Amino acid sequence: MSYELRIVYKLILFMLFFVLFSKQNAMAQVLDSIPSSTTEERAVEDALLQADARMDDDEWVQRKENLKKNKINLNTCDANLLRQLPLLNEIQIHSFLQYRLSIGSLISIYELQAVPYWDVNTIKKILPFVDIQTKIIVNNNYRQTLLLRTGWSNNNLIDSSISSTYWQGNAQRAMIRYIYQQQKWQAGFLVEKDAGEPFKGTLGFDHLSFHAMVNKLGPFEKIIIGDYTINAGQGLMQWQNFALGKGAEVMGIERTGLTLRPYNSSGEFFYYTGIATQWHSRFVTVTAYASQRKLTVTPYEDTITGKSFFTSINTSGYHRTALELARRNNNTLQSGGAIVQYENNQFSIGIQAVLHGWSMLYKPREEPYQFPLSGGKYMMNTSLFYNYTWRNYHLFGEAAIDKDFNHAILQGVLISVDKKVDISLLYRNIQPGYQAIFTNAFIASTNVQNENGLYIGLQIKPIAKIRISAFADIITYPWLRYQVDAPSNASDYFVQLEYKPKKTIEWIMRFRKSFAIKNGNIDGPLPLTEVQQDQLRFQVSIDGDPVSYALRFDVNQFKQEGNNTETGMSAFFNASLHFPHKPWSLQTRLGYFDIDSYNNRIFAFEQDVLYKNTLTSVWGAGWRFYVNGKYSLNKHIVLFAKIGSTQQATKNDKNPFLMIYKNIVEYTAQVLFSF
Repeated sequence: MSYELRIVYKLILFMLFFVLFSKQNAMAQVLDSIPSSTTEERAVEDALLQADARMDDDEWVQRKENLKKNKINLNTCDANLLRQLPLLNEIQIHSFLQYRLSIGSLISIYELQAVPYWDVNTIKKILPFVDIQTKIIVNNNYRQTLLLRTGWSNNNLIDSSISSTYWQGNAQRAMIRYIYQQQKWQAGFLVEKDAGEPFKGTLGFDHLSFHAMVNKLGPFEKIIIGDYTINAGQGLMQWQNFALGKGAEVMGIERTGLTLRPYNSSGEFFYYTGIATQWHSRFVTVTAYASQRKLTVTPYEDTITGKSFFTSINTSGYHRTALELARRNNNTLQSGGAIVQYENNQFSIGIQAVLHGWSMLYKPREEPYQFPLSGGKYMMNTSLFYNYTWRNYHLFGEAAIDKDFNHAILQGVLISVDKKVDISLLYRNIQPGYQAIFTNAFIASTNVQNENGLYIGLQIKPIAKIRISAFADIITYPWLRYQVDAPSNASDYFVQLEYKPKKTIEWIMRFRKSFAIKNGNIDGPLPLTEVQQDQLRFQVSIDGDPVSYALRFDVNQFKQEGNNTETGMSAFFNASLHFPHKPWSLQTRLGYFDIDSYNNRIFAFEQDVLYKNTLTSVWGAGWRFYVNGKYSLNKHIVLFAKIGSTQQATKNDKNPFLMIYKNIVEYTAQVLFSF
């Protein structure tokens, strides 16, 4: 990074910082608090960094929007309903239920401040989704939503010299989603086309999803036909929906939520297709399901037997090139399983089993890091999971095995010392040969495989205006990994300071340092090298009426042993314009970045049209700009649009003295009909 760019960068930062600071006193008297959405955005960003394959899973957003319209009655709800609330841990849920049992029904929402282990931040997070009034529900009430979305970008990354990368379709994206809801049942469908995919197949779209669900039919709690998700235990065996990862929410390490949900997102991998039922008595819940669906895999032919086998699954859902289209839906996955769970006010225990069968033989790649894995035409998993709450302690865990009796064990504990100090601990022991398909556990790796580790989280609130969050994660990989040709160790350290001098001002500083091992130059003196990455962030948010501001400043450093240190800096200035009694609102971002390489890229969560997750990564040198808007024509029709541009200059891989310049432009337009 040149000296001149550093000076310009600091001047821009100073001017933006001065604007924000000069406005804080006037704005601090307008609103009551910083919206809790900023906390959620940071949590979602941290999670997507580890599980970007779930970028298209908007179930989290759908759930929040539904709760805003159908708020949870705190005087009648149970633990399962409270688990639908964002960023609420089991100790807080148990504490609230015990408080309500002792005191009786709440008269005012302000009584929540008296609930043990609940603080102001917790209450702010759930306020949009809860109420204390009992609403009369009419059985014939219904709600319909129709969402139409399209978008385009010139960032297709096609190399015109390689014919196999040619897209068979245009760069337009499209999605249609319809949902009909009543108290007793709901149904919906979704069709979607990614950029580059041709209009072929079902209704011209590449992906089709459908579901129909009936609630409380005879002895059954729910019955779903079509697409659905299963989430059980701690994700060692299967957790198909989005879940939080490592970040500032150190008490959010436990997987909680509904076991069975209908699926209507645009992601094309993490779901089942078939029938699922759930039976519930006072303490026992039984979930049974059967599924048959198509998957896209990478096939090969055995030169001796002539039979086909596959080595990997395409989880992206992209079918753009001739090769991707030829492989589309070339394998059938049949699955069946059951979950039995016992639960009372303090204790829950469950057991689950699932059997998967492939139409094509699975054979792991003939690579050393995959030697512990076994192949075959079927895969089986069984697990035992539990959680237990006693006063201010909450224990949870899961132990799973596969068909070859390889094990995966995860054990955690949450401790609320008092309203000022919280502690979380999580230990995992996962053998190199363990295999499961739809996993999503709280671990360092993407796949639940080949990892031992201990995570320690700490949250301190010394005064009402300050919150300190920190964690340390010490990891051991007992076998080889991709691009690591030896057993290795890794570590991850994080600390974040949040300071709210006034109700509408929030300052954040976070630092993260990680160590890992990667392959070096095989012909050089360092076949294995240590990689160190440092990330520093400063952020300030000021909420006002009608304008809110936020400034984020990131500094990254990437160092691989034997190579030069790579650095990067970025600054993002966000502004939001919203009038309480006007039908429209706007958000915009202007950002500058100067980052040495892709290894040191910086990620940032972006505001987008409703139900769309966007995590932008930038490297090279350039600018990032977007405008995101919403306009309500009436109570039934809402318009959304986003236009963005990235001007980027990166080094030529073959000649580092030459620069490659890009101007990436994208737009998204969306209409939401509600009746």
